[in-house]
Amino acid sequence: MLLNFRVKNYKSFVEDSELNMLAASIKEHSDSLIVENDVKVLPIAAIFGANGSGKSNFLEAIALLHDLLIVYSSKDERVTLKDCVSSYIFDSEIKNSPTELEISVCDKETKKEYRYGISLNSEKILEEWLFMKVFSQTKNVKEKCVFYREYGKKLRSDLSDKDRKEIDFVFSFTLEDELLMSNLGKRGISKYQYICRWFKEKTNYLNYSSDIILSKKNFKLMEVFYKNKNWLDIIVKFMKTIDESIINIEIDEETNNNMNVVYTPYSIHKNDDGSFARIPFSLESSGSKKMFTFLLYLLLSLNNGFTLVVDELDSKLHPLILRYIVGLYTNKKINIGGGQLIFTSHNLICLDSSDLRRDEIFFVEKINQKSSLFSLYDFKDSSIRNDLSFGKHYLNGRFGAVPFINDDKE
Repeated sequence: MLLNFRVKNYKSFVEDSELNMLAASIKEHSDSLIVENDVKVLPIAAIFGANGSGKSNFLEAIALLHDLLIVYSSKDERVTLKDCVSSYIFDSEIKNSPTELEISVCDKETKKEYRYGISLNSEKILEEWLFMKVFSQTKNVKEKCVFYREYGKKLRSDLSDKDRKEIDFVFSFTLEDELLMSNLGKRGISKYQYICRWFKEKTNYLNYSSDIILSKKNFKLMEVFYKNKNWLDIIVKFMKTIDESIINIEIDEETNNNMNVVYTPYSIHKNDDGSFARIPFSLESSGSKKMFTFLLYLLLSLNNGFTLVVDELDSKLHPLILRYIVGLYTNKKINIGGGQLIFTSHNLICLDSSDLRRDEIFFVEKINQKSSLFSLYDFKDSSIRNDLSFGKHYLNGRFGAVPFINDDKE
């Protein structure tokens, strides 16, 4: 479960920007909150802002940390830091400063909170740290330093000699452009690998900023549908509600030209004469293809408590479908696993007090090429009531983060 994510000097985010998923002390929609060890956590973070403001950059920073830990460290995908680190480019001094990424997550099973972060440039890891503590609403719970790594210096840790033996061993073969945490995760036996496990098994990043296609990654999902008939039935039922022309969806196990097994989806439609037509699902509309692949991630999130990070969730979707998806996460009878949805959008249908809490609404604003992230809850103006039409006032520029349009006419 995500508690906090912080980024500094990544693309347009120069100064510290933080997404805080801990619920504020407000009463609105309190029955929708995720509660663990008496701590209240938000199930939703909706991020709005003008085109080019940096909304995607913020979510890409989360994806970057995932890739550094899980993807780029693999033998097949080994890349240099220069290939993936992208600091602010409009100031030479800032450009040469480190990029910082930090995340805090909760392990629901052990009730432990882990705070992990890195400071790096295009050549090496300058700093890397992991702290842990009991996940509790008690503010004075002390963190324990699992490790703190600083380039050119000796590794620090608050662990006992016995417990830090593994940390020291893994650190001994970790290169200057590698993450110690990534190497701990590769071992698969470390009790301090939860950050890697969370990124690998408990979160998904989806980018819908480009055309919706049934990519190779999404085709792998078809095997899950093929082997889990109950899930496919649920998804078909939902697909019928958004596209009434679809009667059913079938998935065939086939062999491609390379003699590899593939799972191909087909949609069933009813012809005018009452007969049925079976067509490749790749011929369906962009919106139908998006929802078909998205629904599996959605079910995993709601049932198993995964965190779903989605750029441009509203792309290709009717506004009422977007509102329906948000409502799934705020309904605890449906969100039984305590899943979280973090998304960017231009559609303001959910920017309303009837759908979201003030601390679930975030804005990104760019001034002089520099982006900042802030919450609606940050506005302490007493006139911002919890029954306010947030969308209307946002469009009027009350909260900033809107495009400047010069409508003066000669």
